[in-house]
Amino acid sequence: MGLIPTVEAEVANYFWRNNSTVARIGNVSNSYIGLCDGAPGESGASTANEITTIGSRKNLGDNTWNTPVANVIAYGSEVTWSPSATEAATHWVLSTSSTVSTTHDFWAAFPSTVNFVSGDPLRFRANALQLAVTGLFSHDEGSILLRNLIGGTGVSNTNSVHFALSTTAPNPDGTNVTEPSGGSYSRTSQANLSSIFNAPAGASPTSCTSGVVLQWPEATASWGTVTHWAAYDAGTGGNMIYYGELTSSELVTTGLQPQFASGDLVFTVD
Repeated sequence: MGLIPTVEAEVANYFWRNNSTVARIGNVSNSYIGLCDGAPGESGASTANEITTIGSRKNLGDNTWNTPVANVIAYGSEVTWSPSATEAATHWVLSTSSTVSTTHDFWAAFPSTVNFVSGDPLRFRANALQLAVTGLFSHDEGSILLRNLIGGTGVSNTNSVHFALSTTAPNPDGTNVTEPSGGSYSRTSQANLSSIFNAPAGASPTSCTSGVVLQWPEATASWGTVTHWAAYDAGTGGNMIYYGELTSSELVTTGLQPQFASGDLVFTVD
């Protein structure tokens, strides 16, 4: 999924600075889809390569996007055009404008080129249009992102956030997290996301960088070799919301006190 720079900043604000008043997120009661025969451009100021021989953009609204499943959201209704020329589409865009080649907010590439012929209906069947997010988002958090961006449903952010260490690589569904046991280990917690992260900076990519020290207790016994971290909505148990790999693994032995220095955590949207 591609985001224009202003949306990238809003996503970063929404998820990593606990800002639940971002205007664009969920504000898609009139969204329009257009097709392009090349990359639409990432600035969002205008849409490049949009195909004009299929007529106007189609109004999707926000009511027929399905509930996200495992970081993928699909449009649940059929979309049909009547092309007047033979074309090949490689990308699609979403916009709040019905006017061809004007601004767009989101874009994505088709898995393979879509070829269509003049006079033959071009039909995207229900659930054929899909957007996905990957990377550090858990399935739960990725679904919230997609639902807010596309589905128009407001979801409150997590207030407190609790960081864990893991000796194994977490899966997006929250499994395979192995936290140390004993040795005075516990998660380190912050009151909310806005207390951790600075304002978003940059465009394509846009990043939020931590501005505080995150420090775990001093180990009173070996915690093993930690390789990954995970963030939760509870001090124990709870739902994993983010995860990532450490720059280098670390054997935590008695007397060591792991920490993330200010600036160590960087969340990026591109």
